[in-house]
Amino acid sequence: MRLVLANQWYPPESGWGGVAVWNYELARALSALGHGVTVVTARTSPSMPAFTERDGVRIHRLQVYDLPRLRRLPLLGRYVRPALQLAYAWRVDKALRALHRQQTIDAVEFAEVNAEGFFFARAPLTPLVVRCHTPNFVLQRYYQPRELPFDTRLIGLAERDLIRRAHALTAPSADMARVIAADCNLPLDRFTVIPNALSLTGFPQPDYLTTRLPDYLT
Repeated sequence: MRLVLANQWYPPESGWGGVAVWNYELARALSALGHGVTVVTARTSPSMPAFTERDGVRIHRLQVYDLPRLRRLPLLGRYVRPALQLAYAWRVDKALRALHRQQTIDAVEFAEVNAEGFFFARAPLTPLVVRCHTPNFVLQRYYQPRELPFDTRLIGLAERDLIRRAHALTAPSADMARVIAADCNLPLDRFTVIPNALSLTGFPQPDYLTTRLPDYLT
């Protein structure tokens, strides 16, 4: 199958956050199973290549800009980040449609974070999966207003819309699935729980993983 993962975080260029590691491990695992895997992701600097191929994964990076001066504007500055996120979602939609014209995509997975699939989901060319990590509309519950220098309402609405339009939904835990299902007024059985995966190869391992832990398992 020809599969696409569309998410702006893909290591090592993006760093190794939780969503980024999920994309990295899933892309490599699917490629190892024999699928053709393409990643549509972001680059924050023109010095990053727009296209690379590693571990059998084709990586397309779209240039993004932060515009920090606009974000500091009184009142309007709070809406710069969600506007940039939706602008990026528009570009992702265009990139996916161009890839689909070149060679048919069998399925695409988006993260729900920042609603990158918002425009594509409104007229999907292929089945779409949404991986629910932790959307902005859930995260905002754990912050005081002064801790959020940007507005989350618009992007939260876009995230909910994307989730409701998905052909398949996954979540890392049953609790996260319940929280999002309740917020989006969806039946819980729409979600499949797939725990986050992490390969122990390629990462520094604490001593107990190679010494003490085997003793506990025998």
